[in-house]
Amino acid sequence: MRNSIVLTSIALCAIQTISGCQERVRPVENQHGTTAMTPSPEPIGTARMLADRSIVLNLRAETEGAAGHAQLSYPVGDPMYAKILEHVGGLTPGQEKSVPPFPEQ
Repeated sequence: MRNSIVLTSIALCAIQTISGCQERVRPVENQHGTTAMTPSPEPIGTARMLADRSIVLNLRAETEGAAGHAQLSYPVGDPMYAKILEHVGGLTPGQEKSVPPFPEQ
């Protein structure tokens, strides 16, 4: 089990490092009530909650000449489960959401 946590952490770090460079622009209201354009990071994949409430992440990363894909599964009770659920903004069984890049540590 410890090995799977280490491998999961390595996969997430690698995908985060590669995908954290891609940004898109989204409007944000500033203190003067006007709208300014600020960068918003591109999603790094999707998160889906299964009927048993486990979370499946399908992650991807692309850079010049390279692409990486990973599918990670977090059953209820996994030490990372709550952090993943919070990061994607909550999920209900059957729901799928985009996964924003994980913050750099």
